[in-house]
Amino acid sequence: MRVLLILSVCFLSICADAQVNLKAGLNAYYKFSGNLNDSSGAGNHATGRGGIGYTTDRWGKPNSAGNFDGVDDWMFVASNAGITMGSKMTISFQFKTKNKRGQVLISKSDTINNANYKQFQVGINYPSLGDSGLMLSTEHDFDCITTSGTFNNYSFSKSTIDTNWHCAIMVFDSSYKRIYLDGLLVANDTVKTGNMYSIDSCNGGVLKIGSWWQSDPQSFDGQIDEIRIYKRILNTQERDSVCKNVQNPTDEEPQSVANTTLNNIGLYPNPLTGNTLYLDHTGEIKYAIYNIAGQMLQTGKLQANDKAIYVRELATGVYILKAETNEGVWHQRFVKQ
Repeated sequence: MRVLLILSVCFLSICADAQVNLKAGLNAYYKFSGNLNDSSGAGNHATGRGGIGYTTDRWGKPNSAGNFDGVDDWMFVASNAGITMGSKMTISFQFKTKNKRGQVLISKSDTINNANYKQFQVGINYPSLGDSGLMLSTEHDFDCITTSGTFNNYSFSKSTIDTNWHCAIMVFDSSYKRIYLDGLLVANDTVKTGNMYSIDSCNGGVLKIGSWWQSDPQSFDGQIDEIRIYKRILNTQERDSVCKNVQNPTDEEPQSVANTTLNNIGLYPNPLTGNTLYLDHTGEIKYAIYNIAGQMLQTGKLQANDKAIYVRELATGVYILKAETNEGVWHQRFVKQ
């Protein structure tokens, strides 16, 4: 019986791991490790303009994130480079802006001629377009060379993006668009159908990072890293992986976003709608709170009779609480709404 139990546990673990394949359907992968090369193997290397620099990434590793000055820094992949995705697309990336104005992070259109071949635009902080926060706009209901059409298929995360590091995932399918911010689904919209049912099927158009088009660049001011572009939809485990496992965690970071349990610990309420978490425990306990990307945000210690953890400074999102007792280490994911 013990052998069968061990085999069953191993089998389940293998099945869970098999659900994550970050190489399948990967069309481009920009690590910004001192260059603009595509690490996916597809050969979609980018060309820089304006003098893009390299800076420390969210883990503090030097020369490992792209630095855009918000004036004339941008990069592009030529329209004939095979970057087209079709009717299914996932884009994931890490970013940190230096200010809260409207900016374009990733887009696909012509660079001149009123941005012909409009396909998609990923931006931040555009309340003038109907809402705030992270934005995914698409032009899938117009033909490829229209110049009269304007983007009217906007999706927003609905909260202004601050100047901290964030992980974003943009999803487009033939029937829906979704935005994930720091592991949390923040937009889920039905796709408007029209002449086209795909997001990126034009022969023309240039993939651009940090700009929209020549006469209206809306330049990005900040850092961007770990851009992955897929011609498929990532599953839940894969979304967790691209937001968390961009490098091996250090000893100070949780080793997994998966929950672990100790018999004498419990966390509530979850999801959290207020500013106070409660941790059931016995004896002294040390705790730390991380965002989904592994950044430590808060630490503390609770005595035997203390249960309250005040998290007023945490924004809406998904977090991981790590607790240490004499019996071991415990992780629990929680959501602040």
